[in-house]
Amino acid sequence: MKVLMLNYEYPPVGGGTANANRYLLRELDSRSVRIDLVTSSPEKYSEEEMSDGTNIYRLEVGKEDLSYWRKSELLLYMFKGTAKAKKLERENDYDLVHAWTGFPCGLMAKFLKEDYIVALRGSDVPGYSSRFSNIYPVLKPLIRDIWRKAEEVIPNSQDLKQLAEETADVDMNVIENGVDINKFSPKSGPGKKPKVITVARLVERKRVQDVIRAVKDLEIELEIVGDGPEMQDLGELVDDLGISHKVDFKGEVDHEDLPDYYRSSDIFVLPSLKEGMSNTVLEAMASGLPVIVTDTGGADVLVDGNGSVVGSRNPEEIRDELQKYIADTGKLEREGKRSREIAEARGWSGIAEEYRQIYREVAEDG
Repeated sequence: MKVLMLNYEYPPVGGGTANANRYLLRELDSRSVRIDLVTSSPEKYSEEEMSDGTNIYRLEVGKEDLSYWRKSELLLYMFKGTAKAKKLERENDYDLVHAWTGFPCGLMAKFLKEDYIVALRGSDVPGYSSRFSNIYPVLKPLIRDIWRKAEEVIPNSQDLKQLAEETADVDMNVIENGVDINKFSPKSGPGKKPKVITVARLVERKRVQDVIRAVKDLEIELEIVGDGPEMQDLGELVDDLGISHKVDFKGEVDHEDLPDYYRSSDIFVLPSLKEGMSNTVLEAMASGLPVIVTDTGGADVLVDGNGSVVGSRNPEEIRDELQKYIADTGKLEREGKRSREIAEARGWSGIAEEYRQIYREVAEDG
């Protein structure tokens, strides 16, 4: 089977969607699904042969920040990527096109000859991100048309599916994110002083300020992994609260180094306003950490005796949950083990098999 895959981000460019693409690509390649991926380069154009028949084409789009996309970069990827995809289409006999995100990749797929599927990730769904609130009304009719003409529309959580249904009444098949349970594994036991970790792009939607406020009066350390436009404001908040001695900003960390950060921590917190299905929550769970999350991004299926779901914009509730772990280290161990159990059922192997089955069905119907 041969698939043309479109994704404007792939490591080292991008975040959660990029990492999910990498894991899925590896699993599909091991199942004899051959893929040509058209993505973006951190620098100049390059080609990489991952294996016999699976190739990565990285287009130069003038990236300035590997984790942040300017509109000009997205447009350049869309134009260059469409041209590259059409060239590859003339040279290869593809069974289908897999577009990561409805826009711009879904639009690119719509310009091609093959049947296509669209994997919804978050910000590509109208209403998901306040950053794009002015753009969503303009793009909504186009996005609706892209979804309706796709063979499959695949959100990565039930929450995202429900949001997407507000844009278009189309059949959707949820395939949730997976996690590398070998790469992310638990440490031997909790530390002497509990340490909280949050791993996130520092943007308003992630509400990292709620975690900072939650630890203000607790005997607990907080490690913040990630970078973004909110970094300066968050640093000033830490100084204003007088807690710089127990809040450590690590900045952007290479994904390959993340397991060590999880293993050196005890509790994971992510109080986002919206998520698809968070890769970082899954990674923390695989690392044996109890999780405190808001009611979004699949919290209803990820939290089951391994943490708690709190209200949005509610640092007091986060503080109360953290206090329970400080008072009862046994709770840390019990819920950490439960996190690992849940994560072990969510390896990328099963996710890849779900996608391969969809590929087969689309190819047979095409």
